[in-house]
Amino acid sequence: MSRNGLTYEGAGPADRDPEGFLWPRVIGPETGRYLYADVNPVKQRLAMQSPDRLLCQVGMGPATRTTAGVLWLVPKATGTPQDPVHPRWPEIRTTEPPVCVFHAPYAARDCKRMRRFGYGAFFVREAELVAVEGTVYRPSSAGGIDVFKGAVCELDPPDAQERFERIIDPRFMLARHLVRHLRGMTAVDLSDPGLYRDAAPCNQEEG
Repeated sequence: MSRNGLTYEGAGPADRDPEGFLWPRVIGPETGRYLYADVNPVKQRLAMQSPDRLLCQVGMGPATRTTAGVLWLVPKATGTPQDPVHPRWPEIRTTEPPVCVFHAPYAARDCKRMRRFGYGAFFVREAELVAVEGTVYRPSSAGGIDVFKGAVCELDPPDAQERFERIIDPRFMLARHLVRHLRGMTAVDLSDPGLYRDAAPCNQEEG
C-alpha cells in the first residue's frame, strides 16, 4: 500500500474491474463443500459483473433468464444488527449471484442461512449494479493502518453521501462483492415440476 492506494507487485489489468477496484487473487484448485454464504470473490465478480451475462453462482454457467427476468434466490434477513429485516424485501440489495433452474433446489437445500431463515425464489426484471463491498485499508494518523471490513462504496452516490465517499476511498479498497439492487420481482414456486421441464446443468457442455 502506498499513499496512492492498494496494488499488487506486478499488478495487471485482470486485477482491477472497469471501475478501478482492486480484487483478491484466488489461486489453486477448489476443495471441500460449496459454501453458499461465502462465494469465492473471483467467482462472485464473474457471476455479477455483466448485466447481459449473469452467471449461476453454483455452476458458473448462464443463469436462467426468461421474459419475466433472471432467476434469483433471495435470502430472508437474519434479524441481526448486521442483517436487519428489510421493509421492502424482496426488492433488496444483494451480493448473492443468481442461479439456473437446475441448481436452484441445491442452493436452497444446502445453504444453511436459507434453511434456517427462509428465502424467496423470483424472476427479477431489473438488477442494477449499485455498489462494491470490501475491506478498506487506510493509513492512520499514528503511522499504522486502519482496517474497515464490510465497507460499501457506492458507484453513483447521492450528494448526501459525499462525506462518506471521502472515507471509503475506492483506491484503498480490496473489493470482495459486487452489489446489485433487485427490482421488479415475479415469485417462482421451486416445487412446481413444470419449472424443470428440459432443465439441464448450466455448466453442461453442449454437443
